[in-house]
Amino acid sequence: MTSTFDLPDSPLELARLQDAVAAKLSSVSLTPMSDDDVLHMSEVFERSNRRSDGIGARLYAEVSTRGAYRKAGVQTPGKYLTAALRLGLGASKRRVAAALAISPMYNYSGDQLDPALPATAIAVADGDLSVDHVNEIVAVIDEIPAAIPA
Repeated sequence: MTSTFDLPDSPLELARLQDAVAAKLSSVSLTPMSDDDVLHMSEVFERSNRRSDGIGARLYAEVSTRGAYRKAGVQTPGKYLTAALRLGLGASKRRVAAALAISPMYNYSGDQLDPALPATAIAVADGDLSVDHVNEIVAVIDEIPAAIPA
């Protein structure tokens, strides 16, 4: 994407802008668009959704690591997803599994660790893979016997 304007550096402000764009898109007519523009917009929109999947996974990792879910009045990170964010149980489980695979985590010393699947994390950030793809990759990896050398 080529930007013709400056975007804020604050993640919260960027999320607010993303929400404002989604609100505006939900209210504008797509009818005047050409077929080519509709197809191109579909591709751009889907890539954006896949990137958003990765952001959601990273946010879950932050909420979990920091214990921030307690400020929302819930006892576990999973409950935060289902109670505060109103995700269904299936969507919640998929987000947790994706977060464990593609989000940076922290060790007990507080050092940041690379994602378990760094190439997959990059592909999600680039909009090439979604959380569904990540979960399929994790399922395949989980089927590989531990006795097989890396």
